[in-house]
Amino acid sequence: RRELAGRLIRRANEHYEKRDYLLAASDYRRARLHAAKLEGGDIDLAQLTRAEHVSRLRLARQAVRKRKAKLAVAAASGPVEAQGALAKELRAPAHYLYGRALDLSNRRQEALRSYQSAIGRDLGSRGDIATYRELARLASVGVEIGEYSPGVGEGWRWVRTRNFAILHRLPPDPRLGTLFEGYHAAVVRRLGLQGKLDEKERIPVFIYPSEEEYRRSAGARHWSAGHASRLQSGIDEEEVVRSVYFYPSPNFDAVARHEIAHILTWDALDNALLPSWAAEGSALYAEPENVRLQRLAYARQVRERFVPSEQLLGRIRLPSTDDSGEIGVFYVQSAASFHVLAERLGVHKAFKVALAINTEGPEKALRSVGWSLRSFEGQLQ
Repeated sequence: RRELAGRLIRRANEHYEKRDYLLAASDYRRARLHAAKLEGGDIDLAQLTRAEHVSRLRLARQAVRKRKAKLAVAAASGPVEAQGALAKELRAPAHYLYGRALDLSNRRQEALRSYQSAIGRDLGSRGDIATYRELARLASVGVEIGEYSPGVGEGWRWVRTRNFAILHRLPPDPRLGTLFEGYHAAVVRRLGLQGKLDEKERIPVFIYPSEEEYRRSAGARHWSAGHASRLQSGIDEEEVVRSVYFYPSPNFDAVARHEIAHILTWDALDNALLPSWAAEGSALYAEPENVRLQRLAYARQVRERFVPSEQLLGRIRLPSTDDSGEIGVFYVQSAASFHVLAERLGVHKAFKVALAINTEGPEKALRSVGWSLRSFEGQLQ
């Protein structure tokens, strides 16, 4: 029996690697049942149970994407019904996927209850199924749903366009959807992303009515006027949940284009990791022209505070500080640096250089386009 369990585990692992999650789940289950009957067994039953559940949830996700409702329900129901045996970190993803499967089957009341289980709260009469679905999607990637989450409370309403699903608490305005489609088109033109985007799924956008409420949203910083979120699923590292958060700040047009640029760039580059200066610099490059020109003029005033280009170009993450002045200089230097690359080489090559810096370092990546750190610094100045 021990030998049989071992063979089943090895075969399940092979199926899992090939993304044949139906056979993987079956073999993990059979291995677990055999292992449970062993005396003094050294096989981790909890680990086998988790592997079975993850396989079933990945199968459910595949089925939801292909709109195979019966398979999706069958795959997701097992982990949901396991209750206490289901790992804590899998509960929200399981209930979200089960809700999606029930949604596909037109079992809307059952779907709503599953979404409620995913978010851990009842929105009462205010909660339509679209809001529950969106909150459950966020919960499935670890976002805690609380009092200040989008869609919780009075006055939230949906606007849907070709590229966006906007949930907001602003006064009704029939121009809102057209405005965002205009932002999308402007970013695509500016960054040359035509033909590089998978537009099957709308981008979720959450707009709070005030700065105070926005500051309480997941991921907001005290110096930000908006932010784009890209979170990995708890069941599949290739599954990325995107969303954008705003409030109606004085520079709303610029902020909206900036954050939309982050989402579209992630999509176009297939979620490849850009260095932080390039991620922010390219988003700043997508903002309206008058804002870009003002920022470049300001760059001339603060360039004495710039860090050496080698240090900036090698930076993968944002500066680990909450000092808004230091953050501001980083953004300005990032904007100027990406501007130099994009204006001299074109946006496409600028992205290629930025990605090459991750693996080759600044000097070698710049040499690939006939530059050096010294010549780049000269162009920047």
